Amino acid sequence: MLTLLKHGNFVSFFSSRTLANFADSIYFIALLWVVQTTFHSPAFTGFTFTALSVAAVFSFAFGPIIDRFSASALSCIAMLAQGVILLFIPMLAGPGILSFTLILVLVLLASVFSALFYPANMTLLPQILEDKELLVQGNALTSSSDQLINLIGFLLGGTLVAWLGAGVSFYVASAACFTGALLFWGLSRRLKKSPAQHRPEGAGTGGSPGRYLAELKEGLEFLWSQSFLRVLMILNVVANFSVSLLVIALPSLGESYGSALYYSGIYVAFFFGMILGAVSASALPKTGLWISMFWIGSGFSLLLFFLLPQAIGWKVLAIVLFGLCSGVVNVLQMSFIQLLTEERMMGRVMASVTSLSNLAIPLGSIIGGSLALRLQVDELFLLAGILIVICGAVMLCLKSVRSFSVRDTELPKGEAAELSV
Repeated sequence: MLTLLKHGNFVSFFSSRTLANFADSIYFIALLWVVQTTFHSPAFTGFTFTALSVAAVFSFAFGPIIDRFSASALSCIAMLAQGVILLFIPMLAGPGILSFTLILVLVLLASVFSALFYPANMTLLPQILEDKELLVQGNALTSSSDQLINLIGFLLGGTLVAWLGAGVSFYVASAACFTGALLFWGLSRRLKKSPAQHRPEGAGTGGSPGRYLAELKEGLEFLWSQSFLRVLMILNVVANFSVSLLVIALPSLGESYGSALYYSGIYVAFFFGMILGAVSASALPKTGLWISMFWIGSGFSLLLFFLLPQAIGWKVLAIVLFGLCSGVVNVLQMSFIQLLTEERMMGRVMASVTSLSNLAIPLGSIIGGSLALRLQVDELFLLAGILIVICGAVMLCLKSVRSFSVRDTELPKGEAAELSV
């Protein structure tokens, strides 16, 4: 880890991403809390979360753009745009349907830039850290930091909303976006001057619409050609559908306890667990078996949420365990994806991963909003837990996933590894 902290470009990347996550956390908690307390309806919360997440489904469309242009410059543009948009949301907050509609439009627009930011950001890390071991360590450090900042952001967001109002939260998030954009701009300038950084072979700034569509297809086909990644992406769709059910349920849970601090506290517990999981991932064997085991563990944690007593302390314990298992899974699977992918198409693959991972979230948010009108919050956790356990069990039963290890990422450039089934 000390080697990473001596790497100037990684420190710049790390700081910029930290600000992005800080802004996202505060914005997320403030937005869903305002909608829940204004309309007192899980359905409106579901519509809002749909607007937050639907653009990510189309992240694959940005893949060729990310491969053609500077990932750090695109990250800068995306954060700058989001900062401007967040300034307008508190001005429109109100009980009317018109105000809610205008907010949804702004949220959707901000989500489009977020759909550009995250795959561009994931593309940047392998360019900065070319060594395999450093890349895994970088993912672990970045993931653990992400969750620490999310923890602080959600706690601060709940505090700001409770004490100073939602408007202040949006302005703080906007300021973080502007600062992060400035840091990414500086990183972009340094990468241009660095002789170690080069554009992947085949990247360019032009091309016909037909070529653009061919590049889109290439990124998706690469994911589908790898049996390990194919299974991972399919099951990620189901798992993220399950998680979206929880996101819809949590504002109602927080409101039932009477304060935004309880709502944000559940997220704080989750991110605390994610930090533990991300830090632990570096010391664990880099195999598909461990991903499968921790995936099952995350599902059982949600079942515990349903089974444990109603006191908030027991609920927090279950969520910490859920976060720990999720942190391990996130670090290992992202490292595998980056190591398996050729540099020249990293942007397309990362954008495709983002799209496929988020494919079911808008659907889950709509269904979750409807189910929340008929089911208790704990019952939604039970449903989500069962679905995630099933996903993990499927992974454990497939030899192509169970036997996969970091050694299998030693592939000739341009070839796809077909694993045993």
